Amino acid sequence: MHAIRGDIDTPTRSAIHDLVVEFTWKLDHAEPAGFAELFETDGRFVTGQAVTAGTAALQAFADGRTAMARTSRSVLSNHRLVRLSTSSIEGTVLVTLYMHDGLEAGEPIAQSVAEYRDIYVRGADHVWRFRERRSVPIFTRSV
Repeated sequence: MHAIRGDIDTPTRSAIHDLVVEFTWKLDHAEPAGFAELFETDGRFVTGQAVTAGTAALQAFADGRTAMARTSRSVLSNHRLVRLSTSSIEGTVLVTLYMHDGLEAGEPIAQSVAEYRDIYVRGADHVWRFRERRSVPIFTRSV
């Protein structure tokens, strides 16, 4: 895909920022309701070799992930956007994931540093959603 020249306006940036934050909030705070709605109906979340695609599978992923007795927090930074078309934008977000087993405060173990490589699309309802979110590891923790 080739980038189309032109700025990404503030309302679009804000809507995509909110989408990215909501994804992380739902997983980090064990609030999976509506997780699949952040994606197109045939959207995909790719981690390593695992591909979770479609509304039912995406919601099942979030339900399972948030049911774990595990505390996580994701720190997001360096969000870069490139317009692909009037209704499609490519994004890259750096994420540092801290995680530990249990629900009480614990040692902040940096589990990984990765990039989310995203494709966002604006639907007919003018809502921005993920077409694809791909987690690409940069640094991982050895166990």
